[in-house]
Amino acid sequence: MNGGKLYIVPTPIGNLSDITIRALDVLKKTNIIIAEDTRITKKLLNHYQIKSELISYHKFNESKRVNFILDLLKSGKIISLVSDAGTPLLSDPGFVIVKEVIKQGFNVEALPGPSSILPSLILSGFNPERFLFYGFLNKKSSIRNKEIKEIGKIPYPVILFESPLRIMILLEEILNILGDREVAIIKELTKIYESVMRGKISEVSSLLNKENLKGEFVLILGPCKEITADTKSEELNEKINFYLKTGKTKKEIVGIISDEFGIKRNDAYKIVHNKQEVH
Repeated sequence: MNGGKLYIVPTPIGNLSDITIRALDVLKKTNIIIAEDTRITKKLLNHYQIKSELISYHKFNESKRVNFILDLLKSGKIISLVSDAGTPLLSDPGFVIVKEVIKQGFNVEALPGPSSILPSLILSGFNPERFLFYGFLNKKSSIRNKEIKEIGKIPYPVILFESPLRIMILLEEILNILGDREVAIIKELTKIYESVMRGKISEVSSLLNKENLKGEFVLILGPCKEITADTKSEELNEKINFYLKTGKTKKEIVGIISDEFGIKRNDAYKIVHNKQEVH
């Protein structure tokens, strides 16, 4: 189809110098930039003296913007899609328009560039050969708990995003559901106060306080242990000991280990009961 072109343009996640030369060239020749937050993008454009027109495009208006953007493309306009920071569509709006633009046969080009995902994984200290990017967990508690149980079974690192208002709650939830797992928390990546915290959840949680609960957080959950007969028994004992120390009731512990380890409730009860007798 003849007409315009849509570029997907990653922007810096903190340090403005991280933008690519190619991204700057595309933004300069772009007729219209559709941005998640025009105020934030305006700062970037002013820094590099880019005069392209800006319009807003976020999760609250993306469906309404689709036809408008398609009309621009039909008229031959060059459009760039950017998010507040990093690569659009990854836990950011943009999928609705990109899907429709592709469906309508327009040319779409995605530029490589800044993202917090790979740098965080590398800094985590976990093996990066395989990983899962999960993004934000569901805000509804019951669904989020199910998600935590699911990702807790994955034998490679899982990358999560979380806000500073909820990072401590998320750590507590993971601790209660999965036990004291290895994690890495990367905070304010590429910015002045960038920091990395690695260790058990209990260790990392103690490093967080009111002063450093600011900025953007990436939480990487370490892989679960490879399940063999020995490791499963060892992990089961560790989990039971942990939950006993936290004061959970026998019934609660039975339910947790029954779900997580696939043990019949009667068998789980016997294991927990014997463990309590020992203690």
